Amino acid sequence: MADFTGYDPSKEDRQFIAALPSGEFLLRLAGAYLEVSLDPRKLIRIENQKKISSCAGHSLSTNLEWINCIATGGGIVQLSRMAGYILAQEVSGITGDSGSTITGGVKVAKTTGLPEESLWPYPQSYTRTKPTNNWKENAATYKITQDVHLTSYEQWRTWLGSGQGGIHTGIAWGDSMNRAIVETFSAGGGGHSVAALCLSDRKDAAGEPYSWIANSWSESFGSREYPGWQEWSPTAIRQMLRHNFTVFVGLSDMPNVKPRTYELEQLKKDLRV
Repeated sequence: MADFTGYDPSKEDRQFIAALPSGEFLLRLAGAYLEVSLDPRKLIRIENQKKISSCAGHSLSTNLEWINCIATGGGIVQLSRMAGYILAQEVSGITGDSGSTITGGVKVAKTTGLPEESLWPYPQSYTRTKPTNNWKENAATYKITQDVHLTSYEQWRTWLGSGQGGIHTGIAWGDSMNRAIVETFSAGGGGHSVAALCLSDRKDAAGEPYSWIANSWSESFGSREYPGWQEWSPTAIRQMLRHNFTVFVGLSDMPNVKPRTYELEQLKKDLRV
């Protein structure tokens, strides 16, 4: 897979990211919640961005689908990957099939939301043409209200381990990332965006959990056991955070969806690894 698949770190609005709420508050939650490892593969479908530079749109839609699962107690919805791409491009002033930013995606998630994919389907090739249906009204259902800039593995772990939501990521993707289990990170020449959804049951020698990552390169990527998915080690995440291109933004809270009658602890039990 080529280095650049839709996330260009040079176009990121670093001032906007730095001004987001800090994840430092998460460290105060240590010991105040029961950390859980979940299995998102039961609810989240792996997609294929094909030859469109829409990886950040895929990451955004996957994150919002996961937040919907949390908000509704396991509800499954397919949100528009192309809307996530095109709307984020518009926010960032990017034209052509040249990728989008984490900044653009975060702004779209909070102000517009994403419509269901049946209202804004994924095309065979890049196009900025928008549907003429009621996609805007539908998208408002899936807006989120919280975004947090995550700057340490400890913040990352608390965000995912407490079931807050998902993480919209942008990194300088290198060859070390092209495997199902990523133990270490080395930067590549381009960028890629993927969705981090929850902690996995795998742990390193220090007892720290790995994390489940949903990629957008179809089920042919990864391993036979986990097609399309990756697990990132704590070491790799810490190495990513030391690179100046890395952006991790936690997304959470979807108040407009209609919750089902359920207990969060039951959902965690159902999705335990």
